[in-house]
Amino acid sequence: MVDPLVAAAVILSLAAPAYAEVHVPAHEYAGYFDSQGTYTVVGAIKNDGGGWAAPRVTVTVGEGGGGRTVSEEFSFPPVPPSSERPFKVKLPGLDLRDPVLLDPEVAHEPAPGGDPAGVEVIYDETLVLHPGGHKTGRIVNNGDLPADGVRVYALIYSEEGDLLDAGRSLELFRDVMPGEVREFTIVPDPAVAPRAAYYSCFAIGESSVLRVDAERRGAPYPFRYDSGAWFAYPAFSEDGGTLDMRAQNSFPLGMPVNLEFPRGSDSEEFSVELNGEPVEHRQSIDDMGNWHVVFEMPPYANGEVSISGFEDPGAPRPGPGGEPARDPGDAGPA
Repeated sequence: MVDPLVAAAVILSLAAPAYAEVHVPAHEYAGYFDSQGTYTVVGAIKNDGGGWAAPRVTVTVGEGGGGRTVSEEFSFPPVPPSSERPFKVKLPGLDLRDPVLLDPEVAHEPAPGGDPAGVEVIYDETLVLHPGGHKTGRIVNNGDLPADGVRVYALIYSEEGDLLDAGRSLELFRDVMPGEVREFTIVPDPAVAPRAAYYSCFAIGESSVLRVDAERRGAPYPFRYDSGAWFAYPAFSEDGGTLDMRAQNSFPLGMPVNLEFPRGSDSEEFSVELNGEPVEHRQSIDDMGNWHVVFEMPPYANGEVSISGFEDPGAPRPGPGGEPARDPGDAGPA
């Protein structure tokens, strides 16, 4: 009888060529349990092609000794040509015995992109590994134009060369002017921080926004978020008014969260709860007409986030006293 784990690995190896222009190198792909017991997968997406690519990575975890497998697909921001970008994803609620990380499946689509930002990491004595495992350093904008929405990414290794984690700067750099220097900090997950020995594969990312595919009232409802915290398993209530998600912040610092939702109606007014307790938040709308809900996940927070207030397109605005306003085209009695 063929071991299901071996069979899955063979199928995956046959499904993708040994070399592809967009791929995840085997030595830059690993899994571990984070400080809160959540299975975490880290790696780097390498784009050897000639154009920008929007990658999708299917992560598959098998059960040691044979048994079930769990797969989940993740979409990532476009990667510039001839470069690589670290990534980190989490699989909350994974219940496999002795999880074994199998080879990833990588797909991609051409993506629009211009010249990469002129922001670079400064490799000098200011790039420091601290006793707690975190790294501090500086970036400089060597380009001719301001750079906005920039983060620093890196892979984190042990003294033995084992891939431990993929980190990103705590800071989101806005309006970095040509010639300007800024300081950054990258903090590993506490579960692996004591073993952190060196950082590699530094990359500058102009977007850290992740897409989440949900279903609302039987129809696809994709949305996006930007945060050092993680969100998974989105589920809408039957009436489509409330979104529940598993959420986790593995760090000893509060993590800002920016959730971006398609606009259902002009009158949508959202509320946020974490484990049943109200959370202070801000709501705004961007130039593309999408709602943004911004709040902070407390240090080491773990549990369920609920967002309420979703409405359908064309939903009427409340009238005086809270009653729905009458449609101006209604021919009923005045």
